[in-house]
Amino acid sequence: MKELFDRITGMLGNFGKPQSVDGDFVVVPEDHTVTDLQSYKDGPRRIKEAVKVTTARSFIKYVADFNTDYTAVFADLKGEKFTAVMDYHDPVNGPAWCEHKVHYSCPTDSRWKTWLEQDGKAMSQTNFAIFIESNLIDIVSPSGAEMLTISKELQAKKKIDFKSGQDLSNGDVQFTYNEQTTGSAGQMEIPQEFKLGIPVYEGGAKYEVTARLRYRIQEGVLTMWYDLLRPERMAEDAFQEVKAQIEKGLSDKATFFDGSI
Repeated sequence: MKELFDRITGMLGNFGKPQSVDGDFVVVPEDHTVTDLQSYKDGPRRIKEAVKVTTARSFIKYVADFNTDYTAVFADLKGEKFTAVMDYHDPVNGPAWCEHKVHYSCPTDSRWKTWLEQDGKAMSQTNFAIFIESNLIDIVSPSGAEMLTISKELQAKKKIDFKSGQDLSNGDVQFTYNEQTTGSAGQMEIPQEFKLGIPVYEGGAKYEVTARLRYRIQEGVLTMWYDLLRPERMAEDAFQEVKAQIEKGLSDKATFFDGSI
């Protein structure tokens, strides 16, 4: 740095045409400014970019096109994202600029988001029935139609016989009561759980997700909800699938790390 400073200082005494400094800069005598000549060259010294792609396939293609002798890919499970640094530090050749990156954040599927947002949240029987009716297509077992019937016609018993039959068209409700807690719906047995078939990420494979059916009577009012069985494991499995896809596509083009940058 001192050598460059000395060279520039010496040039400031010259007048006439601008003087060159290492071929990439010139000193303009009139106002003693150093001007970068990079914009006049055929291309930049190096790529400085932080690209965001929306699919794993685009992430793989970008890294494959721009990888260098040492490209690093970081898989961040907690953040559900992948980052590739094309010009990462090389353990053999030393530090690098790390200025050329591409990011891919796994997009959450709207169906997964819908079920996750209502997980464990108690609803009135009417609201639960409306929720089930709006998402029938996601229910695998028992059928969506059966679950809708159960949610509308559930009979629960706790101390006093309790019956709640809700008609979504006119809002009519009937209640009766009794002692011990059991469940039935007409001639239908109330399942302890039901199965969903939904993807975690957009465009990803559908997972079988178990939802435990819950209901409770408090002061004569029936509330219903569901508890998803270990949804975090589903998200982890989905992330590992995307990771495996990326590793397969870039097996000879990048070094992989678990973590973030």
